Amino acid sequence: MERAAFDEVRATARTHEPDLYASALLAPMRARADLLALAAFAAEVRRIPLTVSDPNLALIRLQWWREAIERGPEAGATGNPVADAVLETMRRHRLASARLAAPLEAAETELAAEPHAAVAFAAYLDDLATAHFRMVSSLLGAEGGGPAGGGELIEAAGRAWAATQLALRLPYLAAMGRLPRLPGNDTVHDDVAGPVATLRAAVAAAEVRLVASAREDLARARSLWRRASARERLPVLPLALIEPYLAALERPGRDPLREPADIAPLTRMVRLWLAKRLGRV
Repeated sequence: MERAAFDEVRATARTHEPDLYASALLAPMRARADLLALAAFAAEVRRIPLTVSDPNLALIRLQWWREAIERGPEAGATGNPVADAVLETMRRHRLASARLAAPLEAAETELAAEPHAAVAFAAYLDDLATAHFRMVSSLLGAEGGGPAGGGELIEAAGRAWAATQLALRLPYLAAMGRLPRLPGNDTVHDDVAGPVATLRAAVAAAEVRLVASAREDLARARSLWRRASARERLPVLPLALIEPYLAALERPGRDPLREPADIAPLTRMVRLWLAKRLGRV
């Protein structure tokens, strides 16, 4: 990859997926370029529901990515540095197109107005994050191995991470008029068109439900983490960031519409480093 193209891929990952970007920097040198490509790809796809107001235009953009993945690296360069980088990663590691398509499925789910049944919502969480962790695990050679390595840890961490990420995205989705309908609550989506106070209450209620879901999976992931090897833990390093994100979401007095939850860059790096070096999540 040319230097200018690599710099664009790295900048996309750093700007729009800083957690995945920082995690990639802590991976072995041999895998960093590919992990940055995956992070930049996630950034490009996950931004679409947050930045494109017309759902039909958003679907067109997602379809472009889908066709690029289906054609594969053999079709040649696309002219998009992030797409070309992720297709090269796909070729080098023989990644299945279905794995790369998972974030596209998650983005399409966020654009849809249908309520989420429990099973469909679990599938959405898997598409949003678990598939990414599985690809990272494959790139790092950490799939399989111990009892937690190839499956349970990745699944629990992925769902905890996805629920947290969705909670963080709620203010932006609400601004686009796309509040998701969580399982068991078919009215939240309709609150988008109501008064601001109603929308604020809907976002706050959705955050509470997503935080509870994330904590449940986080507890399971931590239990599996303690039994996992360092090699098995590396693909799910972002697990270390869930607790501070949840604390930010639960900060008393926070306005969920005007104060998106976030963590400081130094907190991000310190917690990721401690997770890798000392196994603290």
